[in-house]
Amino acid sequence: MLIKNNKPVGGLWFAFEQESNGLGGDDSRAWNFLSLKYATKLSDGWYGSVKGWIPLGSLAGNEDLLDYKSYFEGSLKYYPTKKLVFESEFRRSFTAEWLGKTMLSAN
Repeated sequence: MLIKNNKPVGGLWFAFEQESNGLGGDDSRAWNFLSLKYATKLSDGWYGSVKGWIPLGSLAGNEDLLDYKSYFEGSLKYYPTKKLVFESEFRRSFTAEWLGKTMLSAN
């Protein structure tokens, strides 16, 4: 946790993670990875984070997974009020097609 003026302003997280599609047998797809995430308050109401990961073990059956998941993502959040938040997440792979994810939301 990063502290400034006795208030939390960000943090750094290192984790072992596992993702699965929840199916069994021949349809099962899962992978394990190590991740590192840094999140911080950018200014009043604005927060940002970056997260990177590397796979652990075999990606057999998922050889192209990182073409879609990439190795990193960034996010930006804005809280104009206590009850409203605008969020964005961006993820791009290193493929020629630039596969990935873009998510925008308001809650």
